[in-house]
Amino acid sequence: MLLLSYSVHGLNAMLEICSNYSKQWQYQYNSSKCAVVVFNERLKGETNRIFKLGTQTIKEASSYVHLGLKCDPFLRATGMADDACNKLRGTYLSIVNSGISPLALNPSTSIKVYNSVVIPKVL
Repeated sequence: MLLLSYSVHGLNAMLEICSNYSKQWQYQYNSSKCAVVVFNERLKGETNRIFKLGTQTIKEASSYVHLGLKCDPFLRATGMADDACNKLRGTYLSIVNSGISPLALNPSTSIKVYNSVVIPKVL
């Protein structure tokens, strides 16, 4: 679940609605798996923000992964591109280190392995 608000009060009101709904339908949120990311913060070091989910406090984080996408406070995609490059490199190296040498394979077979294994892993 993703909640967006322009103010601390607005986000706490939405969290209260979620908390009341979970009590009504008898399920619980795990606040240790929740985080608040403050986007485009102008004043650094503001520490008077407290976010509550029922009686539990939710911590602020510098980044958060939602649906597999890494979000940072300035909406930069460089972290996602770096992660994809690292995953691409790691997948390729694991294939090469498993005994399949690119020099021993036919070039069309190498391209087929790369397109069917490496690229889908990155995407």
